[in-house]
Amino acid sequence: MNNDIIAEIEKIKYEIEQKEKQSLKIKELEAMLKNGVLTQEQVQIIQKRIMELKGESTNIVRGIRKLQKYRLNTEKTASLSEQPAYIYPKLLELSKIIMMFGGSGVGKTLLLTAFAHYGLKNNTIKGAIFFDFDNGLVSHKTRKYDELADEWGEGKFDYLVGEEMLQDLDPISALKELIWDGDNENNGKMIVLDSGSHFVYDGSKNERQKLKELMDVAKILRSQGATPIIVHHTHRVRDGQEADYHGSFEWKRDVDYQILVTKNEAANTWLLDVKKDRDNLIESKAFKYDEETIMIEEVDYEESNISRKEVLFIKEIQELLEDFEEINQSELLSESRAFRQSIGIGDKRTIKWLEIWGEKGKWQRVQRAEKKNAIFYSSIKKAAKVPNLPNSDFKGIVPTKPKTEQKATKQKKYISDSTQENMNIDMPEV
Repeated sequence: MNNDIIAEIEKIKYEIEQKEKQSLKIKELEAMLKNGVLTQEQVQIIQKRIMELKGESTNIVRGIRKLQKYRLNTEKTASLSEQPAYIYPKLLELSKIIMMFGGSGVGKTLLLTAFAHYGLKNNTIKGAIFFDFDNGLVSHKTRKYDELADEWGEGKFDYLVGEEMLQDLDPISALKELIWDGDNENNGKMIVLDSGSHFVYDGSKNERQKLKELMDVAKILRSQGATPIIVHHTHRVRDGQEADYHGSFEWKRDVDYQILVTKNEAANTWLLDVKKDRDNLIESKAFKYDEETIMIEEVDYEESNISRKEVLFIKEIQELLEDFEEINQSELLSESRAFRQSIGIGDKRTIKWLEIWGEKGKWQRVQRAEKKNAIFYSSIKKAAKVPNLPNSDFKGIVPTKPKTEQKATKQKKYISDSTQENMNIDMPEV
């Protein structure tokens, strides 16, 4: 059998398959018309689609001509704005599929509720819909979500209680209901899936198929102008590992943005780190949360993304520099040695941090050629403040400032070693 005959047979098989698919679609739509709950508008839409399918089956077009209707042109993009729109500036872009993931209990739902509140107050969203299968009524009341729902009302802030919904609908079927609302209703709405695991993992072996089904629904909602935001939980993270979660590759492939949520307990701030940015339009940010108003306040990301030791170090160096008009690096290392030993920071790390935080404006750092390129430090009175720590974090660290007229090599007096043992800080010299 030559190649031409094989090709012709394949074409015939393809045509038969396509006709059978169209016939099946027509039968399914005709069956839908028998449903008595349809509105007149819905009936007309279904009838129109049936006519289109019947027309396609009698006037078959093949090759590139069949695909031309999918061709990109300016008519399809005419209604799109060249400037992106955001729920929150430079973080949550409208009409995108976003994943917000982090450890259990870190505050993902808390922040998303606050973002919804922000969006409603600032008219960056038309409404918010939460599918919450993770939290119960007690949590909702404690966090005042019920009050928020009453404040904004139906259609503006619809917080759906998952444990009640499961009695009637599975999560994906519930989400599919929104598709019926169409562009007019869904455009400009923020839709939170909390958590994505409930939509996919049901103990069966068809997890990939369920994930595909979920993402297909999310893409339809995105095309209608909605912003689906999927909440997901990370696995337990060991030292040196990146935060990860079940089925990470499959999830990551289909989302537009991926944001990791962590909390800096020392500074009482939440860090939102961008892990995937398909269009390079967003940036990592940090926030404080006000539980009384259910609102977020953006704070400096770099200052929120530092360790407790760095906070203590910056405060100590700034206080030391206030006692000197200028001090060289060797003398500063000597002056701060007793303090640094108390929290386990050695000379190498100190020199590195002095340079890094000098560049970030915490103090003045200059290299003087006339003094054999020695490095000198001095105070900047208007340097930005670092996050305040609870008083308990300073327990056991009681530095006494040296007087300006005293020699720079004079060491500070600190508390006894027995008190230092209560600080719960690793003490090795670095």
